[in-house]
Amino acid sequence: MSAEKTRVALVQMRCGPQPDANLARAIDLIERAAGDRAQIVCLPELFRSQYFCQSENHDNFALAEPIPGPSTEALGKIAREHEINQHLISRWCRQHRRYKERAFSGNGKPHTDEARLAALERKVGQLTMENDLLKKLLQKLEQEL
Repeated sequence: MSAEKTRVALVQMRCGPQPDANLARAIDLIERAAGDRAQIVCLPELFRSQYFCQSENHDNFALAEPIPGPSTEALGKIAREHEINQHLISRWCRQHRRYKERAFSGNGKPHTDEARLAALERKVGQLTMENDLLKKLLQKLEQEL
C-alpha cells in the first residue's frame, strides 16, 4: 500500500450577486490553495452566484452556462497552471456532453456507460476468480478418486 498522500483544499467563500467577481474570488482562493500545495480544490456548489435554491425562481435559469464555457475554461486554465487535478471537472463535462439532462440526475449514482462497464468488469473479475477456484477444487477431487 502506498504511503502517498493527496492534499485537498475545501474552499469556503462568500458569494455576491456578481458572477464574474465570484469567479475571480474563487480563482484567488484556488491560487492560495495551490500555494499550500493542494492537489485537489473543491469549490462551493453554485459559487458563481448567491445560493438561490431555497425558492424556485425561473429568472435564475439565466445563470446557467454552457459546458465548456467561461467558468470551465477559467478553472481548467488555473488547474493546469498549478497542476491541480482537473479530472473531476473533465469527467463532469464529458458526462454533460454525452448525457445532457440525465448526466447528474442519479442522486450520486453515475448514469454513464463507463460506470456500467466498470461494474461489469468487476463482475467478470469476480467470476473469473470463482471459476479458477472451482477448477482447482475439481482437479483435487479428480485426483482423490
